[in-house]
Amino acid sequence: MSHDRRSGCSIGRVIRYVVDENDLDAEQRRHLRECPVCREELKRLDRGLCRLGRTVAEHTPEPARRPALPVEGRALPPRQAPLQKLVWGTGLGFALVMLIAVWAVFRSSLFPVSYQDVAQEMAEEEVLLAEVLALEENPLPDAYREISPEETAGVDEELFDFIVPVEGWSTDQESKTKEA
Repeated sequence: MSHDRRSGCSIGRVIRYVVDENDLDAEQRRHLRECPVCREELKRLDRGLCRLGRTVAEHTPEPARRPALPVEGRALPPRQAPLQKLVWGTGLGFALVMLIAVWAVFRSSLFPVSYQDVAQEMAEEEVLLAEVLALEENPLPDAYREISPEETAGVDEELFDFIVPVEGWSTDQESKTKEA
């Protein structure tokens, strides 16, 4: 509001008048119409709302379809109950699963697998298994195998028994070892 305030002038009252003028009593409405300060504030607020409306209209995309309010006298289409939607969805899902299963059965019968195909797959699997076994023995690539130290140098069963004793190891020996 401007600096020239009179008694009874209030920005809250002006805003209430803009939102719903019936929200105010007759005396307050008369004051807002006659008071120059309140009228100026009302005009300023109205200009701001118009500017906001133009900005919103400028930056808001058009709706995909125009909204339509129901016409009086014309009945709305019946809405499906949520349970009915669930039943339809379950039925369609089951039908889709059955369709895929039937298609898979007929597809496999149209293209039978020959013994040569099975033998070729087994040969490929043997080659793959041989590669896996070789990697189990030494997983390093060839370039690193040349520079890596010999694997068995100084490693034998006694070393492993020393590092991880298995036989005769008990919790009493473990507690003695921790105390020492």
